[in-house]
Amino acid sequence: MKNIFIPITLGGGIDNQEIAKKFFQNGADKISFCSQVIDHNYQLFNQISNIYGCQALVAVLDIIKIDETYFLYDYRTKKALDITLVEMIRNVEKWGFGEIVVQDVLQDGRKRGYDIDLFRLASHSTNLPVVALGGAGSLEDFDLLFENTNVDAVAAANFFQHQELL
Repeated sequence: MKNIFIPITLGGGIDNQEIAKKFFQNGADKISFCSQVIDHNYQLFNQISNIYGCQALVAVLDIIKIDETYFLYDYRTKKALDITLVEMIRNVEKWGFGEIVVQDVLQDGRKRGYDIDLFRLASHSTNLPVVALGGAGSLEDFDLLFENTNVDAVAAANFFQHQELL
């Protein structure tokens, strides 16, 4: 029998160090931030990474393509922001994150395949691990993604929850 380790990442509502501490005390290996990233709460990120290490911080970047450019998307206002994917990747690197989840908001849940250009750009723009989210519709989609990008992992809950794999 083999043992495996699957790190648990929790997120949502983390706007101060005490909430982050509770998440870690309750079993989180990593914590993720989306709205705090949009709000540039870098002081919070620095505080948390100084205590728990940068490997424990995951930036979730909701991305939308407009014309041929990828922009950060604010799910709260349902609007694209005036900051590109690459600019935001540079920010999260400076802020002490150890991992980036890039979510394609236009493909998430649609099962039409990954936007290879998006994930290629993201994975070539950083040395941090990049997780692709949004688009998985078939097992072949995973093959295409890994063959054509440098992403480190995928998040595909919708695919696995609604799919017979055997």
